[in-house]
Order: sequence, then C-alpha cells, then structure tokens
Amino acid sequence: MSDFTLFGMPSAIGAGLLALLVYASIKDGQEWQVFSAAHHCRVVGQTRGQVFNTVGTGSNGQVVVGIGSTPDQTSWTCDDGITYTR
Repeated sequence: MSDFTLFGMPSAIGAGLLALLVYASIKDGQEWQVFSAAHHCRVVGQTRGQVFNTVGTGSNGQVVVGIGSTPDQTSWTCDDGITYTR
C-alpha cells in the first residue's frame, strides 16, 4: 500500500473527489448557459476577485499565516426579475 496522500486522504479517494468536483463545476456551467439563454439574461456588472492574507491558530497552537482569494464575479439580470451573481 502506498503512503502517498492527496489532501490528507489516500490518493485514490482524493483523486475521485477532485474529479467529482470538476464534473460538478462543468455541469453547473452548462446548466447556467441553458438557463441564461432561456431567461434572456444580460450582464449588468462585474467585480474583480481579491487576494487577501489570513491569520489563525494551527492545531499545535502556533500562529499560521496564509493567503486566500475570491474569484471574479459577474452579475446578470434576467427576465424573471432576479439579478444573479456568478
């Protein structure tokens, strides 16, 4: 048995979960394309993502400094009267 792990899990489980996340993301994008065409959605705004620093406490009690980010977002208004942000 291999000692290799992915995200703290055995590699096969980690790879399977990663593949599932990629599939779900692609499926969501396809569903949005169908929905936005059917509801005549149009772009009404865009927001750039941000990069930020984080500070916390690790499980060993030491200070942990990290970095995080938020993705770019686009706001869409559709003929159902709702503004969606993706």
